[in-house]
Amino acid sequence: MDAGGTSNLRRRRLNRAAAAAASGVLLGTVACWPVTTRYGVDYQVSSRTIPLYEKAANFLSRDLQTRRLAAEVTAGAAGDDDKLLRIFEWVGRNVRPTPAGFPIIDDHVLHIVIRGYGETDQRTEAFALLASYSGLPATGAILREPGGSGLYIALVQSQGRLIPVDVVNHLVFRLPQTGELADIDALQAHPDVVAAQAAGRKVRNVPYQRYFADIGALRPAFERMEAQKPWPRLKNEIARVFGRQ
Repeated sequence: MDAGGTSNLRRRRLNRAAAAAASGVLLGTVACWPVTTRYGVDYQVSSRTIPLYEKAANFLSRDLQTRRLAAEVTAGAAGDDDKLLRIFEWVGRNVRPTPAGFPIIDDHVLHIVIRGYGETDQRTEAFALLASYSGLPATGAILREPGGSGLYIALVQSQGRLIPVDVVNHLVFRLPQTGELADIDALQAHPDVVAAQAAGRKVRNVPYQRYFADIGALRPAFERMEAQKPWPRLKNEIARVFGRQ
């Protein structure tokens, strides 16, 4: 190789090294970029600044833990309804009401599962999270009775149906003719099913079945639990950055 060829080769190598170094600096800068994380204790919200790489590592760790737990809870399930019921029973046993005197902590849903206790909405979201990771889109929803008080339940998509699940009062509803889980359309058409299976239960001094009067009008969105997963979260963040949300 002549001197000119050697010089060109050396220049290309230097350019590649410079590009690699610049990329490394850029990635390091992005990874260390300060971001904010928030959490609440007894309804007082605090925030702290951490590097982006730490927030990303925590996010991926939670994703892996949730996937493993959902797989363990639903192992051997015979179909989607069986998965739903296994998660329902597991959460009922393992995520209990906040003990008297314990702090009310508002952070990631998985931490509620790990702590083993939470408020009404948190216990319901713990169920929704595991259902979502088991291939059953789920979310929390509030049912309002005519007087205005609310009942927090979960809604789960299973086999093309929207199934209501009351984690807090440990109630699911079955069709008396078949024993199958009742969806919101069936309960709207047959309110006696709720009344019979609630067995006289009251919530805030209101007969339980009154909360289900307009359940058929619910139009839930499942983005909150889906956004706990890496790919949906990435899509959401890209859309937010580019102003599409």
